[in-house]
Amino acid sequence: MIPKALIFNTMIKLLLVISLFSNELFHEFKIGRYEIRENQDDITLFVKLDRNDFLEAIKKQNGCSDSEDSERCMTEYLIDHFKLNFDGSDACFAYQGHELKDEFVEMTFQVGIAPQNIEEIKVFNNMLLEQYPKQENIVFFMLNDNERSFRLNWDRVATVVVY
Repeated sequence: MIPKALIFNTMIKLLLVISLFSNELFHEFKIGRYEIRENQDDITLFVKLDRNDFLEAIKKQNGCSDSEDSERCMTEYLIDHFKLNFDGSDACFAYQGHELKDEFVEMTFQVGIAPQNIEEIKVFNNMLLEQYPKQENIVFFMLNDNERSFRLNWDRVATVVVY
């Protein structure tokens, strides 16, 4: 039988080694949440991202080095990195607002598409992937009384949803 003290000391040493090399062994995953919600006449897009990561990404855009024009900068970044196509019609994103929380930024956009009778949605999403290769973007669809979700990342930046 192995003495408990030896097991404990071995575990402590193992934890110490892991902590020294944790940047090498473990990768920090970043998660973005995107919800496409049906309203009576249109669709709403709700986005939740890491606050610091997103603010750093939008500052790299032309004319966005300060926070004076955050509405324009957030919308431009979204338009460049997130695309929806509903039955052959590209979605337009109209900024509705945002809220900065301690760790997250939450944004809402109105999508200029009627939700009735949608059969196919093409999604492209590479938000924050340039800065953070381990970024995971989870897209939730709440349409036609169905809830579906898809994970997009560097391995897959696009998908097609069929209803």
